[in-house]
Amino acid sequence: MKNSYPYLDITKPRITFLVLLSTAVGFFAGIADWNSDPSFRIASSLPTYIESHGGIAKFWQSFLFLLLGTGLASAAGSVFNNILDRDMDALMDRTKKRAMPRKKIKVKDAAFYAYFLLFSGVLILYYYCNFISAVLVFLAVFLYVVYTFFLKRKTSFCTVVGGVPGALPPLVGYAAALNSWGDLSGVSWMLFYVMFFWQPPHFWALALMYKDDYKKTVFKMLPVTDSIDTTKKQILIYTIVMAVFVFMFTIEFVNQLFIQILLVLVALHYLRDTLLFVSKQGNKKSAKALFKTSVFFMGLFMVFLLIEFVPLSY
Repeated sequence: MKNSYPYLDITKPRITFLVLLSTAVGFFAGIADWNSDPSFRIASSLPTYIESHGGIAKFWQSFLFLLLGTGLASAAGSVFNNILDRDMDALMDRTKKRAMPRKKIKVKDAAFYAYFLLFSGVLILYYYCNFISAVLVFLAVFLYVVYTFFLKRKTSFCTVVGGVPGALPPLVGYAAALNSWGDLSGVSWMLFYVMFFWQPPHFWALALMYKDDYKKTVFKMLPVTDSIDTTKKQILIYTIVMAVFVFMFTIEFVNQLFIQILLVLVALHYLRDTLLFVSKQGNKKSAKALFKTSVFFMGLFMVFLLIEFVPLSY
């Protein structure tokens, strides 16, 4: 039953799962990056990342605490989102049954819950990983709160800015592994670029599905402030740019041929569905289909990268 577990519901577990998946990809990509360093390849007697960082037990401890800390912080961001949006959520059919609009949880209790989750997550990352990963995850939650409370009510550009906190998890994972967020043209930032350009079209498809709902609120969503054709054009532009970064990432950082093929195919499939969506008259059914394709793409993208990078970590 909906809201049977209100304190769990307001953490948005599905979003947290995607955050953890992308964080794990960043972590293993960082280790693979370390293991593929030229100095390591030349001096073959040097230990692998795992051996030089305390062995397999220490390795998995760091990874599990990374997921725990990041998961708690991500959940905190979702709780803040539920608190700050509760007035508008009560107006929308899609969200009016959430725990906060129905007053299943008191605002002060939810706020305490959010702060507890956030600072628990940040402290875990600080003590068991490193300072950079803790700062990045705190920044992600802070930017998500700014997006929720200010930008969504002021400008349709909010969705683009909101892509920043959503794209930070791979950097968190990479930082936890290497105590660095990497080069701007390196594997961690290329993951950031892919996720950043994926998020606006992903959410705009959702906003098109619930355009009538958003009209009831003060949220400045693109399909409400501009035409459907404008929204479609923006979806196409961002998806094309995202696909370009996927191809660049695949060429530069993926070594297994079958993973390269799979990444290209899934990106082309997403791009094809986007082109079909843009070429047809927009409706809720087609927007929902594109939204599902978007979720399908990102899920496979992350799984394929785990298959690529996890073996290289050893």
